[in-house]
Amino acid sequence: MRTNLIDTIARISPKQIFIVAPVIYKGAEDRLKKGFSEDIYNKFRYVYLAEDDVKTPEGIIVPGIGGEVYVRLGFD
Repeated sequence: MRTNLIDTIARISPKQIFIVAPVIYKGAEDRLKKGFSEDIYNKFRYVYLAEDDVKTPEGIIVPGIGGEVYVRLGFD
């Protein structure tokens, strides 16, 4: 996937790249930064509603988005 993204970014040369998600895991921005060159990474703009920082021993993010999507997005 990373190779495909780098190829696409090189071909279209966007000014900004939006990373959009309802929930991200703490440190995701730093991990993503390590996977791309600085000229690409500096184009990233993050849009998210919540940041989780707990994982189970199995690696599942808690509470995550899961079945609680509407509550996590702020809906009743």
